[in-house]
Amino acid sequence: AQTVTAIDENGIRYTITKADGTEAKVSNLNSSESKTTPQDVVIPKTFIDQSDAGGHKTFTVVGFEDKAFQNASWVRSLTVDADIPHLGTYSFDGCANLTSVTINGNVASLSNYTFRNCTSLATVGGDGFIKNVTAINDFVFQGCTALQQINLPKNIATLGNSAFENCTALKSVTLPGTLTTIGSSTFSGCISLDEAIINEGITELSNSMFFGCTALAAPTFPSTLTKVGSLCFKKCTSLGDLLL
Repeated sequence: AQTVTAIDENGIRYTITKADGTEAKVSNLNSSESKTTPQDVVIPKTFIDQSDAGGHKTFTVVGFEDKAFQNASWVRSLTVDADIPHLGTYSFDGCANLTSVTINGNVASLSNYTFRNCTSLATVGGDGFIKNVTAINDFVFQGCTALQQINLPKNIATLGNSAFENCTALKSVTLPGTLTTIGSSTFSGCISLDEAIINEGITELSNSMFFGCTALAAPTFPSTLTKVGSLCFKKCTSLGDLLL
């Protein structure tokens, strides 16, 4: 069957997902278009279809397809106002000119590779990010070399494998005590990271978690910590004696 699409006022395409024509997902069709002018992408809660056959229907945005904007060099910023379960896998992977991400809607998780290799990304935030995101999954911010700081969501439970690996400008991180799962190599290769505050409630540090963090000198540890994974602090050449 032919995929039925809708277009919002900013030219973003959506796939219609409900038979009665009231719900739509951000579509991967848009990333195949050739664009040269930088654009601020806004994903709204609702939009009115601007397509020729759309009849100006109103749609609620309910999801995000994988690879929707992968390698889209024209994306300058992203604002998500929609209430959706997650951003799609690889959805902004390789968007080299993306500088800021603001999540205002109720988004529960960032899927694998969401912002990988967004080498200009410097700012990540928004009320929805801080209040609602509970999982930053595998490789989400890997290779985001312009990211200097990140305030993790206050209720975050999961940091995936290599979530911030090779974020070479990242200077400090505070890990909330709500974290129950921390993947391997989470901050591996973050060569500017000189402060890591690990809050009460965290029980384990993963394998290779801070591997090669050459500026890290004195991380703080909680009394709840019971296990430090293998190679966790390998090649942390500024590290002094650890008091666990």
